[in-house]
Amino acid sequence: MTDPKNKKKEGDIVDAVAKANPGVVHVILDTSALRKEISPGSGALQRLQELVDKHVVEVLVPELVPRELETQLAAEWKKWQQKGEKDPQKVLSWCIPGEMTTKAESALGHVSEFSEQVEKLLVDGVAQRLRALRTRFLHLSEASTRAAWDMYFKGDGPMKQAKSREDIPDAFIVAAALEEQSRLGKILHLVSADERMRKSIPKDRFVGHETLSAFNTSQDIRDALKAAEPPAAAELPEPPTEAHWRERVQEAISQQMDSVQSGVEDSLWGVLQGKSVTAGHLPSDDNSAELTGDGSIEELNLDLGAMDDLGHEAVLVPATITIVDALADFFAFKADFWASAEDEGAHFSVSEGDWNDHYLAAQAYLTLNVKALIRVDLEYDEDKEPVVATALIENIESMEVQEPEWWTKKMATRRRVKK
Repeated sequence: MTDPKNKKKEGDIVDAVAKANPGVVHVILDTSALRKEISPGSGALQRLQELVDKHVVEVLVPELVPRELETQLAAEWKKWQQKGEKDPQKVLSWCIPGEMTTKAESALGHVSEFSEQVEKLLVDGVAQRLRALRTRFLHLSEASTRAAWDMYFKGDGPMKQAKSREDIPDAFIVAAALEEQSRLGKILHLVSADERMRKSIPKDRFVGHETLSAFNTSQDIRDALKAAEPPAAAELPEPPTEAHWRERVQEAISQQMDSVQSGVEDSLWGVLQGKSVTAGHLPSDDNSAELTGDGSIEELNLDLGAMDDLGHEAVLVPATITIVDALADFFAFKADFWASAEDEGAHFSVSEGDWNDHYLAAQAYLTLNVKALIRVDLEYDEDKEPVVATALIENIESMEVQEPEWWTKKMATRRRVKK
């Protein structure tokens, strides 16, 4: 139940946000949406922070999300710790005593010390991150609690089936979201990597997004930015018309493509790391691999004609990017891998030949064809001409692996490609 004092404070926050910008976009963040953001410096989180600071977005988080996030991350750490301490200790026991061995033993000791405090540190860290976003928490009322339990017993909403205990948190998150939408009486946005959760919310009341980047670049955000920050004539080139401004920005970007490409290349690591890709030539069970290296840009093409402005401080530009030498890790069945054609196997490197009794760990360098939205931040010089300040990948819309030349149809039929 919500404390009446807290309820009053939350009402004041809602009124203040609405006063600053009547068109504020409300977004509910699920646990899975926050888990995808590796650090507060990630592009998506930085962008969300900017939107919050401009009173364009209000972040809403169901009250159980922080606790779920903290416990999930703590469990991941403990799982890593068990392997991260046991295996090195076995190796160190065989190392000759000395300064380096002592340092390694000390480092393991620090890991153990950190592990004892990890839960508290996570609680404080998650709270600090959400405070920075001026998060308003959605508390469970009696009505939303009953609605969540109804989903649990009936198998409705985000539940896989009736009485699925692992899905209980999702039911409470959806129930809190539905209640808040009814209270505000407007369309809300929900960011969740859980497809089942996104499908469980009514499409006439919510807009679902799989990632924070997709929300940040949504049409509602673009419209809200334009409404919140109408262009000031004194800040734009003469004559201060929209068409003239767009022409000047397009010209500036075209002339400063080196700066744009440099910024985009610097952002590759953050958007590619951990992404899963598939390709016919990859000898893993499902022809998939995980990207672990960013590679470099071979070709970058911007569709400046489809450029969309974000309040004249930044623009979004659709782009196609060819990325070469993107490192990817995968696991392959030993017998299949070593039985593959000799020239085929030469294109992969084995990083761990005995990962377990049946599989080995290997790596490959891939060429990626990417469709993305590039965000270009703008500054204005003393002549009020636009200048490219920074550029980065705001959102990846599609990504495909380009099959290498050596991979022929004949080779593809030689080995069964599993789907």
